[in-house]
Amino acid sequence: MSSAAVAGYKRFMVKCRELLKMEIQPAHLRTDGGAEWKGSFATYMREQRIAHPDAYAHTLTTGGRASGNSIAERSVATIRRLQYAHYRAVVRK
Repeated sequence: MSSAAVAGYKRFMVKCRELLKMEIQPAHLRTDGGAEWKGSFATYMREQRIAHPDAYAHTLTTGGRASGNSIAERSVATIRRLQYAHYRAVVRK
């Protein structure tokens, strides 16, 4: 599962870079404590922090507090909505 998270994250970053037409690195990532964010994803984040010291800060939402996860889940929903809107605009062309 963790390798799927790495692959998905890499695809997401490629799309972001294509849309912005520039090399970008995220300053901060916030995830819940799910298994998909451990293992190879955690290893990938460590490698990225070494390569880009000013980027890739990774924190987890607070365990046991629904408010922490709601922020992460809302962020995911917002990104999905924006990606879908972009997809619709491209398909219409």
